[in-house]
Amino acid sequence: MKNGFQIVDAHTHIGTAPHSGRSYSDEDLLRDMDRFGVDRSLIIPFPVVDDFAATHDEIGRAVRRWPDRLSGAACLYPFQAEGVFRSEVRRCREQ
Repeated sequence: MKNGFQIVDAHTHIGTAPHSGRSYSDEDLLRDMDRFGVDRSLIIPFPVVDDFAATHDEIGRAVRRWPDRLSGAACLYPFQAEGVFRSEVRRCREQ
């Protein structure tokens, strides 16, 4: 918190970046959040992933582990079948 305001980072990633191979865990994220005075972070999937469900699962585990510090967002390919899209959004919401 700074000057009475909560500091929120609205664009973070965990996992392995497909474009660089760099890995970053939820523990790494929390360590850096503490280092830079960030109170809460929103974790979003990397822009291009092979398996969105696995990525969403990883984000969900981190959010459940650190609910007071982390929030998560789902990201899906918008041109897939509507039923598949809705099913994954529902699954993420209910986890």
